[in-house]
Amino acid sequence: MKVAIPTDNGLLCAHFGHAPQFTFVELDPESKAIGASETDTPPPHEPGHIPKWIVDHGATHVLAGNMGHRAKEILAAKGIEVLCGIPELPADQIVRAFVEGTLETSDVTCEGGRGHGPGHGQGHGQGMGGGRGQGRCGGHGPGQGNS
Repeated sequence: MKVAIPTDNGLLCAHFGHAPQFTFVELDPESKAIGASETDTPPPHEPGHIPKWIVDHGATHVLAGNMGHRAKEILAAKGIEVLCGIPELPADQIVRAFVEGTLETSDVTCEGGRGHGPGHGQGHGQGMGGGRGQGRCGGHGPGQGNS
C-alpha cells in the first residue's frame, strides 16, 4: 500500500491541486509498519495531470484536505481510494493516524472559487456561516473563520 499526501513544508496542504509537493509513503497494513517515504514536486496544476502523476507513482490511497470532483473521479476510476477533509497536520502524523485507523476525515470537495468549511479560504474564499480565513496552498486551507 502506498499513500500520497499533498504537502507544504511537511504539513498537509489543504488544496490538493496547488500543493508544492506530495509525500508518498509505503505502508504495510497488516503489520501497521510505515516504510520508505519520498517527497516529489507535482506537475503544474492542469486538469487531470496531478491524478495521473499520482497513479504513475503507484499510490493506492490519497489523503487530502480539499479536492475537486474531477480529481476524485479520475483517481477513483484508477482504483485509488481518496480520503478528504483531513486537517493540516504533519504528514507523518497523518500517516500514523491512517495506519492506526484513527484518521478523522470529512467529505470536502472544491467548488471552484468558493471557500470550504467553517471559514476557510484566502482572500477569495468564504466558508459556511460567512466566515473568512487565511489558509495555505492556494487559498483553500483551514483558517480561523469569523462566522
